Amino acid sequence: MNVRRVLGQAPTSLSTARAGVSLLEVVVASTIFVGLGYVLALSVRVSNASKDTVEDVAVANASMRETTTLLRDELRAARASTLTVVDAGEGFSRVQLQTALPSTGGNFAWGAYERELDVDESSCYREDWSIEYVADPAAGQNPPLERRVRNAGGSVVHTKTLAASVSQFSVTEAGDVWVVELTAVTEEGERHEEFDVRTRDGQ
Repeated sequence: MNVRRVLGQAPTSLSTARAGVSLLEVVVASTIFVGLGYVLALSVRVSNASKDTVEDVAVANASMRETTTLLRDELRAARASTLTVVDAGEGFSRVQLQTALPSTGGNFAWGAYERELDVDESSCYREDWSIEYVADPAAGQNPPLERRVRNAGGSVVHTKTLAASVSQFSVTEAGDVWVVELTAVTEEGERHEEFDVRTRDGQ
C-alpha cells in the first residue's frame, strides 16, 4: 500500500498542537499586557494624588506665611496708643490698629494702607482709617480670619479673607511685646504659628 504525502503538509496532530501553542501564547500575552496596564494606571493615579497633595501643602504653607508676615509687619508699624485688642473668647482676639503712613514733614501720619482702594497707590494711604483683624467665633466653629479696613467713621470699606478656617487667633500682651498665635485648619491638618512683635513707637 502506497502512502502519499503532499510536500510541505504537516501532520494534522502537529498543526493542531502548533495552533494550540499560539493561542496559549496570545492568552498569556494578553493577561500580562492587561496586568501591566493596570499597574501603570495605578502608578499614574498614585503619582497624581501625591503631586496634588504636595501642591496643596505648598499652597497652604505659602498662605500661612503670607498671613503671618502681614500681621507681623502691620503690628510692627502700628502705634501702641491706638492698638486695641479685645478678647473675643474661645481662643480668639479682635485686633484694631493704625500704622505709620508716609510723611514728608518728619512727623508720621497714622491710618491704614490698602492697595486695592485705588489704582493710584499714593491714594491707598488713608489717614485716620484703621485696620481690623478678626476671626469671630460667633460665626461658628473654625471661623475665617479676616482683615478689614475701616474708614474714619468706622464703616468697613474693604474685607479680605486671610484664612478660610482657623481654630485659634489670639493676640496677648507679654511685657513689652505682643504674642500672636494663629492656628489654621486645612484639609491637610492644622498649621500653627506663634511669634512676638513690638509696636513701632512702644507707647
